[in-house]
Amino acid sequence: MYKFKTPGLPGKVGLLITCFRYFLLIFFFTNSNAQSHFSGFTTSSYFNEQVLSFHYYYGPRAYTKWIQPVAVVPGPLLIPPRSPLAMTGSQFMQYVLNMNFEQRESAIYTEISAGNIPDFLRTLTQITNTFQDTQGNNHTVTYQVMPDYLAIGSDEDFYRIPMGPLTAQRLADLFGATMPTAKLVDDIYRHATVKLAPVTYTPVGNQNELVPKFVEHNQAIETQRIAASGQLGQLTGGTKKDVVISNLILDPTRPNHVVIYGWHQLNGLPIQPLTNIHINSYMDYSHGIRLLNNQILLDSSIASIRDILTDPGHYRLLSNETGVMVQPGYPGQVNQPAQPKSFGIKSEGADRLRILIKSDPVVTDYKIFLSRDGQNFDPPLLFPPGDFVLENLDTDSLYYIKIKAMNTAVESPESELLAGVQGVINPAMDNSLIPNTLLRMVLIRCASEQPCLL
Repeated sequence: MYKFKTPGLPGKVGLLITCFRYFLLIFFFTNSNAQSHFSGFTTSSYFNEQVLSFHYYYGPRAYTKWIQPVAVVPGPLLIPPRSPLAMTGSQFMQYVLNMNFEQRESAIYTEISAGNIPDFLRTLTQITNTFQDTQGNNHTVTYQVMPDYLAIGSDEDFYRIPMGPLTAQRLADLFGATMPTAKLVDDIYRHATVKLAPVTYTPVGNQNELVPKFVEHNQAIETQRIAASGQLGQLTGGTKKDVVISNLILDPTRPNHVVIYGWHQLNGLPIQPLTNIHINSYMDYSHGIRLLNNQILLDSSIASIRDILTDPGHYRLLSNETGVMVQPGYPGQVNQPAQPKSFGIKSEGADRLRILIKSDPVVTDYKIFLSRDGQNFDPPLLFPPGDFVLENLDTDSLYYIKIKAMNTAVESPESELLAGVQGVINPAMDNSLIPNTLLRMVLIRCASEQPCLL
């Protein structure tokens, strides 16, 4: 039983107020319509006794215009703070100077995943634009992007660092970020506060792929930026090609390749068209990683860049390619099968060849490509790991063979060519074997008892 007290009010006045409160209590709990008229219902402790308090408001709130709407904002990137003991950019570049690709990628991931990036990259630039969906409907899109390309070090000593797409994807996933599409690369450049002319170097051997050229290019960019009165943290464009996410990541003719685009000139046109010409272990001084927050505002609601790119109705908001982006990112860190280099062919009769190959625990299947001239190949045959036999071949005929190793995620590069003849070898064929100047071949004739090894 709740007891109401009205201290300080004597006699009949206090009694009337108490009775009125009991009336309200009974009316409130027995009338659902009346409950909707009460804007507050609280319990409190008063002189160590529990008391019900009701607040009834007549008319609109006088303070409504000062009530702020709930802010809808994307979550921040999850980048750890930089340690005071972290390497500077100069120290890191010296540290990786003589590393191979795999070693350098590992070192890059270790440093950036631990937060060793300059502070000016942590404050993202917000860009708002109107884009059309696949039906031609306009939508307001607001996204956040790093003002410059990923770098290692402090504000006082940093170096923009090229890296492979798999390492970049691991970092993006870790931080809740994504790489841009080609459409967004163009949009970012249009909104850039600081636009710098691309600095290019003529290829000399593989120098453009080495750390000294990374250092030289970064220093050239800094010289430009300072001359243009550009400030750290301002959105800057024109300095690098972007590693992008694209439908070309799943191009079946170029598996395990990186897709690049951009490097805009001062006239607004990109030097680099969208291409997946390079294997994903290739990068040079011109490649850059610019991360975006994967969360964006789509018409004032939180949405995901990756979800939008896979949505048939909305992918064109963020992509100017044809069709949804089935895989809006690079494959995870997987055990890619190595290029087959140790395999052979053994004749097993007039119309059969056995393929002998060393086992590989990460391989689930092999693709076998056959050709009669070394240039034009039949559609591939699929075989499980282990020795396998090619049957119903033409007797005493030369076959060119190359193979690919596969697993559930990726394929290996193609092997070199191996040639084999089943059955009895015709000596007259010796004069018919013309070296192929377009392909490196290893020509081996297989006797019935002796396997031919590459």
